[in-house]
Parts: sequence; C-alpha cells; structure tokens
Amino acid sequence: MGDAYHRFGGPQRKAKEAARAPVFDLVQDRFEDVEMYDSDQPWSRWFFDVAWDQTWILVDRGEARATVICTTDTD
Repeated sequence: MGDAYHRFGGPQRKAKEAARAPVFDLVQDRFEDVEMYDSDQPWSRWFFDVAWDQTWILVDRGEARATVICTTDTD
C-alpha cells in the first residue's frame, strides 16, 4: 500500500477496493442509517499532534451503534 510519502504501487482499482472494504464492513448498503463526523484535532495525549491526526465517528442509528476510529503517525 501507499503511505504519506509514497504512491500506491498497484492498479487504482486495487486501492479503491482496499478503501471500500472496511466501509462496507461497517455500513453495508445502509447509508441512510449512518452519519459520520470527523476531526483533525489532537484531543488526547495519544495523538502525536501531526497532520495525520484524525478521528472519525460513525453513528449507526439502524444498529444503535457508534464506531470511533482514531489515527496518528510520526515522521
């Protein structure tokens, strides 16, 4: 896979499939039931306070579930 400094080396179709799979696992085709919120603020000491700090919150009203995804990285 690619990263912050390198392009993905495979075909674009493969990159799109890799990105689509986790979204489908969380949402399936129930897009109307899910709201997404995001933040790039380092709201916890866990974050490295860099450009890659991200938090996504998916609220799934159909399943009465919230999923929180946090990412960070260092150079």
